[in-house]
Amino acid sequence: MKLTGNGKKGVLPFALGQASIQLSFVVIGQLTYALTSSAGMAAGTVGLLLMCSKIFDGITDLVAGYIIDRTNLKLGKARPFDLMAIPLWLLVILCFTVPKFNMVGKIIWVLLTFNLCQSFSYTFCSVSSPVRAKRSFDKDHRAKALAAAGIVSAVLATTVSIVLPLLINRFETQPHGWTIISAAFAVPCMIMSLLMFFCVPEMNPEDITEEKTEKVSFVKAAKCFFQNKYALVLVVMLMVAALANIICGTAATYYFKYYIGNLDLQSLVGLVSIISYVFLLFLPALEKKTSHKTICMIAFGMIAFGGIGRYINGKSMLVLIVFGILFSIGVTIMMTTKSLALMDCMAYSKAKFGLESEGVYSAINGFADKIANGLGALLVGLILEIGHWNGDLAVQPQSALNAIQFMYAGVPALMGLIGLLATSRFNAEKELKVEAKHE
Repeated sequence: MKLTGNGKKGVLPFALGQASIQLSFVVIGQLTYALTSSAGMAAGTVGLLLMCSKIFDGITDLVAGYIIDRTNLKLGKARPFDLMAIPLWLLVILCFTVPKFNMVGKIIWVLLTFNLCQSFSYTFCSVSSPVRAKRSFDKDHRAKALAAAGIVSAVLATTVSIVLPLLINRFETQPHGWTIISAAFAVPCMIMSLLMFFCVPEMNPEDITEEKTEKVSFVKAAKCFFQNKYALVLVVMLMVAALANIICGTAATYYFKYYIGNLDLQSLVGLVSIISYVFLLFLPALEKKTSHKTICMIAFGMIAFGGIGRYINGKSMLVLIVFGILFSIGVTIMMTTKSLALMDCMAYSKAKFGLESEGVYSAINGFADKIANGLGALLVGLILEIGHWNGDLAVQPQSALNAIQFMYAGVPALMGLIGLLATSRFNAEKELKVEAKHE
């Protein structure tokens, strides 16, 4: 194992290691379903537990950043935290392995394992990721490494979304079924993370070019953020995009098992959704011809119509596939383009107040995603409770089926419409261009 590298090698191991962290997010997305269907926990209770955990999770990002910034070991600044993927995946397994305690014991178990998994292990892995890329690759190879990580993560995430329903259908009713399901992904992903740790050394500290930036207090940066009239609009855009994706993904297992009656068909819809990644090839050309605002509106429009189509006729596999592709394209475009909208907001802050507030905007982006995850879990739990869903019943009442349909298609459609409304008021890029012409 090399202690230092030249910043040019290790792209594939790096991509696999980064994908391992992202896949944990995909697998843990099934926790609500597992706890309600197999662990006998009430949907509302599960939603509230995960929501509270995510609020705490947002705070621990700051602590992790502080620790990583002050780490200076022989292995490097960020490389040691690659090993946090091991407890991360072990805790993923424990989250799904709920002992046969009474309800209070189960609640304590979920709170402990989920918080350690997300607020501790996942936080250190995700926060150290940008530092890992910066200190492991020179400028000429950094973009290549990040692009490879994005492609590998997308392909493997889609593969997991196809395989996961098949495993659930076959193992969830067996003894320790969810332990088997989660371990099936945990073992190869831990190996992927170890490959990054052993095969991708950081560069010598003297070879790392640090960009010197003016240090600004958090209070001043936060003040500029709240003075920016597009900041709140941006937060709404980020949150509703994440909510549409999270709620649809969480509800999918319920939908295909109870509403459609065939969980294996979820894998078929997931397989066809791979088509959505093709549209990423057209984004650079689209960005040159139109504004970031227009691209976001197109994305939210696809999300809305994808949900509406599935809500109107959600029993037809043709409808599910066609409008599912439309929804997936919208989500894929939005998740890619939101960084451009974020940069527009920072540029607007720089032009108006002389400060980009990069740290604050980056923190808000991460915090919005985490709150959306918690809020998504809470909404799923509340909707299932209102619909009188019962995990002990093989056949659910019509009220529960209506609730599941609303979760899978109705809520994402509403999020798309809210996103359209919010984006229509996001004119940061336009104002910057107008000011540039006047100058």
